Amino acid sequence: LNLIELDAASHNSVEDIRLITDQVQLTPPEGRYKVYIIDEAHMLTTAAFNAFLKTLEEPPPHVVFILATTEKHKIPATILSRCQRFDFRRIPTEAIAERLAYIAEQEGIYAEKDALFLIAAKAEGGLRDALSLFDQLVSRSGGQLTYAAVINALETLDYDAYFALGEALQHWRAEEALQSLRSYIQAGHDPAALLTGLLEHFRHLLLAKYHPAALGESIPPHYRERYTQAAGFYSEAFLLHAIDLLLEGERRLSYTRSPEIALETTILKIALLPQALEESVVGSTPSGGAVPVATPAPAPASETATRAVRSALPRSLDEVKKKS
Repeated sequence: LNLIELDAASHNSVEDIRLITDQVQLTPPEGRYKVYIIDEAHMLTTAAFNAFLKTLEEPPPHVVFILATTEKHKIPATILSRCQRFDFRRIPTEAIAERLAYIAEQEGIYAEKDALFLIAAKAEGGLRDALSLFDQLVSRSGGQLTYAAVINALETLDYDAYFALGEALQHWRAEEALQSLRSYIQAGHDPAALLTGLLEHFRHLLLAKYHPAALGESIPPHYRERYTQAAGFYSEAFLLHAIDLLLEGERRLSYTRSPEIALETTILKIALLPQALEESVVGSTPSGGAVPVATPAPAPASETATRAVRSALPRSLDEVKKKS
């Protein structure tokens, strides 16, 4: 009786707020306070906020208002100035994984560390979501929570798949990359999820070059060292351009009716980056000066296919660099 919750997503009108302002005048039947929780408070209309302002400014002594929101920037300044603000941040992936490991130990459940990290990463900072997913996977695996079992249950690709795909793109093996994508899509993986996974993979490689400590927040311990070692084989230019192209592909996927085509063209552009970057370096060599250039990876068997693929690239590398 002393705790009233209002879902502002579906009750956001002036009438809903006036109902609350009328009820607050009644003292609680027991206890000292009546607590009103307004969830998704940012969904209230401007008129509703205005109707609520006077009560919020001078509430009865027995009333406490709690406004919960995930988008505090949408709350009017007149409301914020009359509230005490408490920011709740996402729990780090590593902390969630440690908590899951403790629970598994207490319950006598065998759980691999990499599997727990994957569950924690999927929870995106929410311990409740992590525990719920943990319970489901334990039930499905019969108390044997392995990394492979979690990968299969979540229907996601493991890190090894993205390492193989990234290596194929780095060495200009477009055909191999497309064949891998085709097999993943036929297995039921979403093109948008594949693109996002590859984007995160290249981001991890870039972090491994400049901020290796950041990898500990989201990468299982088994793969941190591997990312650090693999990062040395990628140039900064390749990673930056690849991330830029993937972000552009992500934008196209949001409105296209053919997500597979959008993903494939994005992958082909990335596969041609090593050659495009190399040609850019050779073309900028001053006359009379020789710049040692690494031996390029073997070209595809069909030059005609190569020219067709290259036509999908931006008109010049300069256009790509402008977006970086």
